[in-house]
Amino acid sequence: MSNGVRSTQFEKIPTKYTHMIPRDIISKIRAVILHHYHNSIYGFSFLDNEGEVMWKHGWTTWSEQKQDTVEIKEDERIVGIRATLTQSKWFGLH
Repeated sequence: MSNGVRSTQFEKIPTKYTHMIPRDIISKIRAVILHHYHNSIYGFSFLDNEGEVMWKHGWTTWSEQKQDTVEIKEDERIVGIRATLTQSKWFGLH
């Protein structure tokens, strides 16, 4: 939440991290790049209306990753992202 309050976690394995998009860029986001491979999302890149990256979260530089872009209209906002933690033999808990 951009007001600084941590949202409630429903997973059985709680994380110790809180990641919030900086408040001053919420209304400027016009696209999100999802960095993924197979069934896992590894990171996000948040872009402005010029296509410039304003903020990144996660692993966004791996050359094997696929990328999908989601456009965000001017009257739309990102409310949140829900994810499930899974065990991986390569990366541990992610």
